Amino acid sequence: MNEQSTPLKPSLWNRNFIVLWIGLIQSNFGDAFLAVGALWLVYQITGSAFAASTILILEGLPKLLGLVAGAVIDRSDKKHLLIIVDLFRGVLLVFAYGLHLLGKLELWHIYVVVGLLNAASVFYTPTVRSVLPTIVPNDHLARANALVQTGQQAAKIIGAGVAGWVLASTQSTFALFVDGISFLIAAVLLCFVHFPIDTAITRKREARQLLADVGAGIRFITTSSEMSRLLFVVALVNVILGPVNVALPVFSNQVLGDGVISLGYLEAALAGGMLFGGLVTAAALGDRLKYPHIITIGIWGLALALLLLGFVQSLIPAIVATATFTSFIPLLSIGLHTRVQRLVPIDFRGRVFASIDMIGNIALPIGAIIAGGLLERLYSSQVFMLSGVCIGLAAFIWMRLSARYKPDHED
Repeated sequence: MNEQSTPLKPSLWNRNFIVLWIGLIQSNFGDAFLAVGALWLVYQITGSAFAASTILILEGLPKLLGLVAGAVIDRSDKKHLLIIVDLFRGVLLVFAYGLHLLGKLELWHIYVVVGLLNAASVFYTPTVRSVLPTIVPNDHLARANALVQTGQQAAKIIGAGVAGWVLASTQSTFALFVDGISFLIAAVLLCFVHFPIDTAITRKREARQLLADVGAGIRFITTSSEMSRLLFVVALVNVILGPVNVALPVFSNQVLGDGVISLGYLEAALAGGMLFGGLVTAAALGDRLKYPHIITIGIWGLALALLLLGFVQSLIPAIVATATFTSFIPLLSIGLHTRVQRLVPIDFRGRVFASIDMIGNIALPIGAIIAGGLLERLYSSQVFMLSGVCIGLAAFIWMRLSARYKPDHED
């Protein structure tokens, strides 16, 4: 399965991108099934909300190994790695569904499956981001990132809605089978994607050398002023975003007064805003703005939307403010990912993208812990306004750093 060097077509919509994009969309549809089914299954078995929350903890823990996973990615043939991970996840889920059919599926099996799935995703997502620049033209890279993110978000929204209806008429364990088949389909589709030869990086795998690669990745990040600056923004914004997730239920109860009904509308607005922001970025913006300006607009948009959310007192304005807030997140993330793809050599992209995921995964819980303390002393509206002010300060810091620093590599 050695890859031959394949020249890029001038169009974004070349066969390699289309096949990869379809595979990602349908596997995210399956992930949405599992996200609903696994939580509901654990709750059905235990009757405990705490036990169900363990699923969410298991989703985040593997990302703490980001640098090690990134070093493995950078030492591997990217296409082979993607196929192996998809096959592993597909077989694992189908096997778990088989245990259910035999009447042998237990709670600990679900925890093991979720933990292994998320450990595998630590290798998969950074690899996809690493290879994307090799199959789309450089001047379409931002639009390609936007299409990938938008397609995945739409698949999750539709998949979650369909899952509720399907699983209500079948069994929650059926989600294991649906997601497993989606991964196996993704693995088959990847066989028809042709990556250039420079994605087939294979070296002798030794533990000592792997640790050396981790160290090299850390040095690459810390010695690049631009990369350190980008990761600083990732950490700062994620710490500040943590309180938003924690404050929404309190806000629904304290301010809107309809409890879980209002929260459901706000959660839908969060997803809808993400989808709208991705579509606008893909259709209208693309590479028309340089990346510092894209990130600046994204951060300021988050700040202003949070300030607006802090002032609203009724449901409809709250829905609009919440959707506006998340519509700027794709602009920020797409600008960041596109810049990293252009700045970082392919030999280091796995480590850098895994580090971005790891930093975000650490920063969000820190923000959530801070939010817990703040909500003991402040109203939820005040927490939103304080978060907006802090993100505004982050935007100001970003603008000052961007103005003083010459990029390591021009767009």
